[in-house]
Amino acid sequence: MAMRSIRIAVSVAWWWRWYVGSVALASYLTNRPPDMDKVEHWARRAITLREGR
Repeated sequence: MAMRSIRIAVSVAWWWRWYVGSVALASYLTNRPPDMDKVEHWARRAITLREGR
C-alpha cells in the first residue's frame, strides 16, 4: 500500500498573540475566566489553515 501524506500550512494573524495575552491579563486581574465563546470566535478569524506547498 502506498503512503499518502498531506501538508497543512498554518498561519496566525499578527495580532493573535497580543489578543491572547490581553485576555489572559484581564482574566488574571479580574480573577474571572475568559468568555471562551468570544475567544473561539476570534481564534477562528486569526488562525487559517491551507494546503501546504
